[in-house]
Amino acid sequence: MTKHLKNKGILGVLVLWVALAGLHTAMAQTDSVTISGRVVESGTGQPLYLVSVSDAATGISTSTSETGAFTLTLKHNRGQLIFNLPGYTKRSIYLSGKTGQIVYLVPEAYISDDNLVKTPLEETTRKDVTLSVAALTANDLAKTTYASFDQGLQGKVPGLFVKDQSGMPGQRTYMHIRQGSSLYANNEPLIFMDGMLHNYTYATHGIIEGFYLNPLDIMDAEDITDVTVVKDGLSYLGSAGSNGLIHISSEQEAETSTRIIFSAYGGVAASPDEQGVLNASEFNTYFDQVLQGQSYTSGQINAMYPWLHGEPGAEGYYRYNNSTNWQQEIFKPAAL
Repeated sequence: MTKHLKNKGILGVLVLWVALAGLHTAMAQTDSVTISGRVVESGTGQPLYLVSVSDAATGISTSTSETGAFTLTLKHNRGQLIFNLPGYTKRSIYLSGKTGQIVYLVPEAYISDDNLVKTPLEETTRKDVTLSVAALTANDLAKTTYASFDQGLQGKVPGLFVKDQSGMPGQRTYMHIRQGSSLYANNEPLIFMDGMLHNYTYATHGIIEGFYLNPLDIMDAEDITDVTVVKDGLSYLGSAGSNGLIHISSEQEAETSTRIIFSAYGGVAASPDEQGVLNASEFNTYFDQVLQGQSYTSGQINAMYPWLHGEPGAEGYYRYNNSTNWQQEIFKPAAL
């Protein structure tokens, strides 16, 4: 009898425990947290309208009002929110138990810590990157007159030196990160286009009728969305990546719609009425400085060019004729 009652007591405890567990699960499923906040423009503090606010895990989304306010109902306040508005850098934040947020978005025309940094194996933000990198967007490369995107990188990436082969439009360039570090100074960085390695060194010595091919012309500058320059070597690339790398992303990855873009630029060039030349005195001073820069002493200069330091009327002095714009020789230098 005692054993029978004991079994009934154990069974009752189990039933009660299952009921409480089910009630706790039901309550947990019905609980929700309301997340509210405002989205404003960084620098000005102006509210941003129609900013998309979404939960990264569930996809639940809403948009901001005219005052920049938003309200989002989630199951918990430990998730990640994503804020996106065309013309501004996309930003993601972690709630970390907070129910109120004031979020600042940076226009794409400015550099933000939320700018994406892309390498062949990962995509992260500037604030989370551990390498020495420089990230450029399409706005940084727009409204320039370069023929290929590599020429447009000059002056925009600290430590990257871009040298033109010649002044002819369309010719290739030589790129070095932190200057040359090899015997022949041919340590150019690797280039990845949309995650694929692009070999552009085949045209280093190729010439066709005086024109050096530019292997980077295959990438239209108008199709570039962002460029990441990694100044340090990446271990998984081995010695090939010791000179750094340049990662280029194009619109072909995310956009397949057809667009027709036309851009043009122009300028005015005028030739001077007359070309300014050195007169006799200015030429003598310039020539004397050149010789002194070549480590010649005053005695050696006088022996080689006795007319250089002569006075008007002295042997070997050159007089400037203002009427005909040419130097008239009075006396020839003595033969050496």
